[in-house]
Amino acid sequence: MRVLPRLVLPRLVMTRLVMTLTISWLAWLWPLAAHADAPPIELPDWAAAEALEQEAFQRLEDDPGAAGARYLEAASRFEELAPTLGQTAPGLAYWRAARCRWFVGEILPVEERKQRLEQFNAAEDLARRGIEADPECAECMLWKFIAMGRVATNRGLVYGMRGASEMADLLERAIALEPTHRDGEDNSTLGNLHYGSAIFYRVLPDWLWLRWVLGVRGDKERALDHARIALSLHPQRLDYQVEVASQLLCVGTSEDESESLDEGLRILEALRGEPARSLREERQVAAAEIMLEEPAKSCGYTGDAWVEIDERAAAAVAEDD
Repeated sequence: MRVLPRLVLPRLVMTRLVMTLTISWLAWLWPLAAHADAPPIELPDWAAAEALEQEAFQRLEDDPGAAGARYLEAASRFEELAPTLGQTAPGLAYWRAARCRWFVGEILPVEERKQRLEQFNAAEDLARRGIEADPECAECMLWKFIAMGRVATNRGLVYGMRGASEMADLLERAIALEPTHRDGEDNSTLGNLHYGSAIFYRVLPDWLWLRWVLGVRGDKERALDHARIALSLHPQRLDYQVEVASQLLCVGTSEDESESLDEGLRILEALRGEPARSLREERQVAAAEIMLEEPAKSCGYTGDAWVEIDERAAAAVAEDD
């Protein structure tokens, strides 16, 4: 069984925690499928940009260096195409370019911090421009949310503190738009927004003082609602099933609700023996086993790691900042 890392964060301003965790589960939740949105007008260069993006995705595991180069070229082409879309699809090319830039940053080695930050900044800026061009571009909001998280994890605590409330606002605004974009049968913008919101509000503590520091705090019941909606949209998603279970276990153990606890355990029990189709699903199956054995861990499950938070230490650091 794959063992997930355990992170103990006793002295951490919660904004940085939000940023870091946001990206740990978003990192690979958006696999590029064989088809995606096309502009409502014919552009000869659009197909070429999409072909580069598709080739990059296919080469991610075997040749990440080549994949990064393809993503970078695709990003440039999408960005060049953005002004030509005018009012027909003003945000589309921007978020596609932002996604490509984000992939470039993810592919780069962790030690190349400056180069990674450059790509994540570019992704955030492209998504921002997409929102400016189309204030109702939910995909632009999602990718700005993702990029902001990566910028914060690379720039540190003080910078990160400025973004947590905006990140929560981006999620809420995007969900309210009820986007219809899909990258595949089981992968949609709306599903990922609800899934992201579920983890955001579960892992973020619900301490009352936190709202004064960040402008937002955790909400377990709200998180559970988001998780159930995500699963209702894509019932076959294993990660969504594990997320609903983890939400139920978190509510059950932290608020002593036996019905929620039992329901969460039943979901995880039913997943035993399910074949994993990817590395991400392997991690989900491993996490399910851990939560079956120790349900109380569920509140700190991020999709890639386990987090424990010391409220008094976090409050002390928040006061210092």
